[in-house]
Amino acid sequence: MIKEFFLPEINLKFCLRLATVALTVWFICSFVFVPAFVNGDSMKPTYNSREFNICNKLYYLKSGVSYGDIVILRYVGRTFFLKRVVGLAGDRVEFRDGKLFVNNECVDEPYVKYPCSWNMKPVVVREGMIFVVGDNRSMPIERHMFGMISVKRIAGAPLW
Repeated sequence: MIKEFFLPEINLKFCLRLATVALTVWFICSFVFVPAFVNGDSMKPTYNSREFNICNKLYYLKSGVSYGDIVILRYVGRTFFLKRVVGLAGDRVEFRDGKLFVNNECVDEPYVKYPCSWNMKPVVVREGMIFVVGDNRSMPIERHMFGMISVKRIAGAPLW
């Protein structure tokens, strides 16, 4: 009995089971969960540079993206970035006096530990787009802000 468990008889049934398991693992690793690394300090203190995460590609299929969500964005090829959603289609987004304003209302962002020292003129988010930025707002604006991006570039949500 123990010998059969560790050394199964190699037959067609065993090979089919092994192939099924291998294909299932390949499918899950390729199309459901994808490894993603944090690149840079733009999401500090929420995520640190070179931190590993898993992208759940199915997370946003049922429900759409909402304010404050952290999304994993496909950049080029298999390069991914983590950013926070601060504006949805039709929103007017601006930064002034170190604070985020959406539709002329100041947004409370408890996750931002390093406030910004720069301003950004108001931008209206177009249809089919979202507005994303990093949590480390003390960095220069061009180093952490993606700004308006297509929702088609969202690869998924981080698992942790």
